[in-house]
Amino acid sequence: MLNPSPYGWISQYFIGFFFAYGVYLPFWALWFEGQGVTATDIGLLVGLGFCDALCGKLGDYASHSPC
Repeated sequence: MLNPSPYGWISQYFIGFFFAYGVYLPFWALWFEGQGVTATDIGLLVGLGFCDALCGKLGDYASHSPC
């Protein structure tokens, strides 16, 4: 009987998520520009996305610290 590993499923999820994120992120600003969003707001929105990723990485790092 085939017994799938949960690590395989979660790794496939992350591969799919980050692949999609990496594909649409460069064109996201162009789409916002086409919707009439100002350059300042576009920079803020893209910056918030990167800040969110940074906070997640810092939280993961802090949870694995020996203290």
